[in-house]
Amino acid sequence: MIGVDLQTIETSKFESNYFAVTAFCDVTQYDETLFKLLCAVLKKGSKQYPSPLAVQRKLVHHYCTPLQTYYDQIGENIRSYTGWVSFPHSYTTPVDQHEIGNVLLDLFFAPVLHEHEIEEEKQILRYTSDAPTHNLTQYAKNRCMAYMTGFVNQKKEDQLTSLEGVTAQSLYQFQQKLVHATPVLFQRIGQVQSEVLETSRNMRRVKAIALHKPVKKQTTPQVIYEQMPIKQTRLILGLNLTRPLCDQNYPLLFLVTSMLNQRLNRVLRREEGLVYYIFVELDLLHQIVLIKTSVPDEKRQNVTDLILKHVESIQAGEFSEQEWHFAKGKTMHYLAMGYDLPDKWLAIARNHYITGIDSLDTSYEEILLHCNQEDMLEIFKNLNLHTIYHLSGKEGGGS
Repeated sequence: MIGVDLQTIETSKFESNYFAVTAFCDVTQYDETLFKLLCAVLKKGSKQYPSPLAVQRKLVHHYCTPLQTYYDQIGENIRSYTGWVSFPHSYTTPVDQHEIGNVLLDLFFAPVLHEHEIEEEKQILRYTSDAPTHNLTQYAKNRCMAYMTGFVNQKKEDQLTSLEGVTAQSLYQFQQKLVHATPVLFQRIGQVQSEVLETSRNMRRVKAIALHKPVKKQTTPQVIYEQMPIKQTRLILGLNLTRPLCDQNYPLLFLVTSMLNQRLNRVLRREEGLVYYIFVELDLLHQIVLIKTSVPDEKRQNVTDLILKHVESIQAGEFSEQEWHFAKGKTMHYLAMGYDLPDKWLAIARNHYITGIDSLDTSYEEILLHCNQEDMLEIFKNLNLHTIYHLSGKEGGGS
């Protein structure tokens, strides 16, 4: 394990605090499937709170929301697992933040691993190993991201092989290896120190997160063709940002995606009827813009050329005042929605934390209100076409 990080994030909008504990693992050193399985059972309980009900009772006693968890890919071969809760700023009884931190840390450092729960989670992992092909758009996106970032995604056969023979004892031994490899960010395991809380509150980055590497610039885009017995091509164009994000320019990247989204939807889907859908997605964590669409096999090259034509057109400043104002309004609405949902807000805070963006309030409103077209174009011109990915029913390059 690379490290374990504790964050406390205060919000004025929701009048609550967020407590999040995240473990980072380098899956080139350890088996990714074992780490996934361990993450699935960590929330089941600890030695001090040996069941999910005991954990929940302790959290409720401190006016916390139910424990939420998620598993994610952070950088090349880096995986993370986060457990988080939120609690109000003030209540009739003062909230003991140290106690809440101890509950979450105990789940990481002193878990209770029951054989029957491990078997249940193994069965879920066996089922979900087939899941990517059930959603072809998500599968295509994952494959494109893999080519852009170098992520190592375990094959289904390797995942199933890793699961066989895993017992509570072997999983506990694996967990102990991770714990002993973890840098000591706390003076004593299970004890949250006030200076650690203060450091986390200031959103200082830890060494584990510094391993996040930006995608390298491509002089010419790589074109990838993969086959699957399907009737429609899933086409994804991946663009990466070639300059670092900062507090002042990160909202403009959302503005770029909004401008692209409305233009491509209007022209390719509504006016020309060439695609079944088209959507522009921003991966802020890796500073990648993905243009995702589904097209008939025979139209994929035509659609690719049209997308590139409109990307270059907007980069050259060829858009109307109406498009500009609509994109700004849409971006404001999208970001406001994210800040209005507590779980989305925590994801935004996590992404900012990793990318080095410090602002966690609604300062994006001021930036968007006062930005001009030149500000957006400066960001847009730093987007580089990195990958063109085709998942098709026909052989690579064919039409």
